[in-house]
Amino acid sequence: MGEITSQYRGIAADDPVLESFFALAEEFEVPVLIHSHGTGGPGAQFRIEIGRPTRIEEVLIRHPSLRISIESSGFPFLEDTIALMLRYPNVYGDLSP
Repeated sequence: MGEITSQYRGIAADDPVLESFFALAEEFEVPVLIHSHGTGGPGAQFRIEIGRPTRIEEVLIRHPSLRISIESSGFPFLEDTIALMLRYPNVYGDLSP
């Protein structure tokens, strides 16, 4: 499925509006990439708090076989990312800047 960019519109990973995307990705066993931080271009509504990786946990509970890659390894929430990766083996951390 690739990258979910909803956070640039102010929509966090645990927002119900994304439920159909996660269900589809889980059904077809397609990994999802989610950013934990970003700057966005003009008009971006990205907020630091909506990028917090622990917000992904509710998605993982509803979709236990969904594979998620947290872009930039959850920066600036590295400890949260590590906790998620230890608890959920289907969560990965991307190392790009």
